[in-house]
Amino acid sequence: MKRKFGVGIIGLGGNGEAHLRAYQSNPFVEVRAVCDFSQEKVEKIKKKYGIKYGYTDYQILKRDDIQIISVNTPDSLHAEPFIKSLEAGKHTFVEKPMADNISGLKEMVKTTEKNPQLKTLVGHILRFNPLFIEIKRIIEKGILGKIFYLEGDYIHNLKGQADKERYDPKIKMNWYLEKELPMVGGGCHPLDVLRWFAQDEPIEVQAYSNRISFPEMKNDSSVVAIFKFKNGAIAKVTALYEPISPYAFANNITVYGTKGTILRDTICLNEKEGFKKIPAKYHPGHPYEPEVNHFIDCILKDKKSLIDAKEGARSAAVVITVSKALKEKRSIPIPEF
Repeated sequence: MKRKFGVGIIGLGGNGEAHLRAYQSNPFVEVRAVCDFSQEKVEKIKKKYGIKYGYTDYQILKRDDIQIISVNTPDSLHAEPFIKSLEAGKHTFVEKPMADNISGLKEMVKTTEKNPQLKTLVGHILRFNPLFIEIKRIIEKGILGKIFYLEGDYIHNLKGQADKERYDPKIKMNWYLEKELPMVGGGCHPLDVLRWFAQDEPIEVQAYSNRISFPEMKNDSSVVAIFKFKNGAIAKVTALYEPISPYAFANNITVYGTKGTILRDTICLNEKEGFKKIPAKYHPGHPYEPEVNHFIDCILKDKKSLIDAKEGARSAAVVITVSKALKEKRSIPIPEF
C-alpha cells in the first residue's frame, strides 16, 4: 500500500467540512486531524468522520504526520494560519478570498517566496467548473478574437447565513454580519474568472453600493464595480447578498470579443445564426473534489497549481481595492502582485 499524505483541516464551518469530505475521497491522502477555535465543532466533526485528533489552536501544525494543511477559516482569519502552515513546512490550501486586506496578502506572498518548495492553492472554485474550463479553452484558441468587455455576477441570497454558526469565538462576534465584504467574499468568484478569461490584469476600479435590503450587515450588501484592464478592456462585476431570486446561473458570465460573444452557457459567432449551446455542462454547486484532486496532483507531480498564492493575491487585491473605491468615492488604482 502506498504511503498517503496526512491532511489537517483548520476551520470547521460548512466550507471546511465540505473540503474534509473532498480530501477523504482522494486515494492519496488521509485526514488525520482537525482544528477550530470551537471545541464543540471539533468534537462534532471528529465523531462524525471518525477522526482521532482535534485541536483548538495551532498545535495541529506540529504534527509530523501531516504534510498538507487546508485553511477554511472566516475570510478575515486566513492570513495567520496560512503563514504559520508554510512556516511549519506544510503544503497549504487556503479558501478564497486569499485575504481581506492588502497587508495580509503581502505577508502571505512573502512567506510563499521564502518557501518555494511548498505548493499553495487558493480556492477559486469556479476555475474547476466544466463550463468555465471550456470557455477558457475557446478564448485561448482565439475563437472570440480580442476580448474587449466582460461581465460577471455573484447574485446570491445569503441572509440565511447570518446565524449563530457565523459567530466566531476568537473575534467574539458574528463575523458574517460584522466583517463580510460582499465584493471580497462573493464578488471574488466572478472577478477571478474574468481575470482568467481576459488574460490580462485590472489596473483601476470605480464602484457604487448600498445596503437597502440587508441593513443588518455592517458593510454594504449590494455592490457594482467597473474595472479597467491594462490592455484597454473593461469589465463589470456585481455582488448582491439579498436578492429575491435563485443564484445567478453561470454567474451571468458574459465575454465580448471582436469575433464572438459568450453569454452564460451559449456562444454567438455569427449574428444571423445567434447563440448556440456550448458543449460543456455548468456545475451549479461547488466542485470541491476536482479542486482538491488538482492540489494533490500538483504535490505528487511537483507542478505549479492553477491558482497559487501569487495568482490568488492578484484576484484578492482587485476586490479589496473595491472597498477603498467605495469609501473614497473615486476611481482607485489596483496594487500589483
